[in-house]
Amino acid sequence: VAEDSFILAMNVWYLSSKKPKLNLRKMIKMSLIFELCEVYAKDRTPYDHLISKSKGSQREVFASWPRFRKEEKEKMFEKGYREEKNALQRLLGNLPDPLRKEVILLWNDCKLQLSPEGRFVHQVYWLTMLFQALKYWEEYESFPIDAWIEQMSEFIYDKAALELLDVFYKKFFNKGIEKLKFWS
Repeated sequence: VAEDSFILAMNVWYLSSKKPKLNLRKMIKMSLIFELCEVYAKDRTPYDHLISKSKGSQREVFASWPRFRKEEKEKMFEKGYREEKNALQRLLGNLPDPLRKEVILLWNDCKLQLSPEGRFVHQVYWLTMLFQALKYWEEYESFPIDAWIEQMSEFIYDKAALELLDVFYKKFFNKGIEKLKFWS
């Protein structure tokens, strides 16, 4: 959790130079607390409930994520959101009221993308997760990277984030976003 939070905060700080109208202090705070809930809530993928039930390969299960219906994705999000929020409240239980409320508001803002800062941090979060996935894929050729690429086409739309995404794709695939089959 600490490593992921640090990497997210550093990426937000770096990319925020292209977003001078956004509140950097607020975004750094969001970055530092966004994954705190994982101390008690498991760090899950959307595929976890499928992997244990599946007779297919893990790669096939991962590849099915972008093909879930919107309603299924919303249901999975709601369940994960409740679990994470409960875990965060449990973790923050002994903090002074004003600080606890601020952390929950910032986390909620980022998780639900309620403000420009929340939307930006959320997208940078997904970029950092994609970078980690690309590193896994580089090390383990069977890692299901196609599902990650397709998912990014749903999540990333900020210009600064897209520029960094394009750098990732050029580094790992020797082609930019516009050349990848999933990018719309």
